Amino acid sequence: AETLLEKIEKGAFKAVIVMEQDPFGENPEQAKKVYGKVKALVVLSTHATETAKQAAMAFPMRPFTEKAGTFVNAAGHLQRFKLAVEPENPDLVESARWITKLARALELNGFDYEDTPMIFNALAKENAKLDGLTFDSISPAGKQLDLKPASPEPFQGIQAQPNVFEMKS
Repeated sequence: AETLLEKIEKGAFKAVIVMEQDPFGENPEQAKKVYGKVKALVVLSTHATETAKQAAMAFPMRPFTEKAGTFVNAAGHLQRFKLAVEPENPDLVESARWITKLARALELNGFDYEDTPMIFNALAKENAKLDGLTFDSISPAGKQLDLKPASPEPFQGIQAQPNVFEMKS
């Protein structure tokens, strides 16, 4: 089966949204090859990247410190984070809002979300691995999901050792 990047490279999509990645900054030759046939490259980013410079449209978005969200680490542990600092610019919105605005502008159905927690809640209803969780019900310690880990838990079996410095006179 073809990967998404292979399909993009073959021109299967007229428009592509790149979010929080910088393929033109990381590997310009590969990016030109992959995205060369895309008519409308749309970029959502917290920074003015090389990819944003190549975009037909670039939208600034809030960094993770200015929004709430979830992620699953490589060991399959679901973790939640909340807004750490108030946004300096209240007009700057998170990526979920941009996606919703773009979908509505394109008259696509099913994009009735205002923020990332709303998206998580909708996904949790559809995914048995999330056990009917809601964003607010995820404990501060997170939750181990019934997923095959992509890698072992970091520092597994390692005991913390205090730092010991020998003072020389």
